[in-house]
Amino acid sequence: MGTTTQNLWQGLITALDVYSVILFFVYFVLGVVACFAFFTFFFRKEIRLFKNRKRPIMIFKSAGEDMEIETKLLRDSQLFNIPEEPTDKHQNIDRIKNHSLIIIGYSAGMTNFEDIFNGAKNAGIPVIIYSKDKIPDDIFNKLRNYSWYSSCQVPLRLINDVFTILSTFPNK
Repeated sequence: MGTTTQNLWQGLITALDVYSVILFFVYFVLGVVACFAFFTFFFRKEIRLFKNRKRPIMIFKSAGEDMEIETKLLRDSQLFNIPEEPTDKHQNIDRIKNHSLIIIGYSAGMTNFEDIFNGAKNAGIPVIIYSKDKIPDDIFNKLRNYSWYSSCQVPLRLINDVFTILSTFPNK
């Protein structure tokens, strides 16, 4: 009777050891797969941001308005590529083929807003409407026909919006 109990006990311990080893490997593999999935998601987003950061950002402004502080703030962050000074020439919209983002410095009386906005919309490039004042409802009604726009009124929010758009918008 003693050897049967001993053999049963030995078999039970062996079975528990095998079960523990199998369980360890299952959890280990699940952990590796979860880490791989997380890092793939994280690095894909970082690679997208890196590629978009290298592409230029174009800034349009109203005639007679100043976007110097906002442009300097974006450049000083050293996160974004803004090779040109802000322009009030709406004809430059034809040059936005490789740009990652268009910023429109809007003010009341901006005569060429629709040309700039429609050019960006046709090119499929995200647009940020930046205004130091309230943006009128008729402008918002035009914006609602385009999915890739944001609006802001303060410089810090402008930096945040630029960074967010560049890190999430798919690069072309």
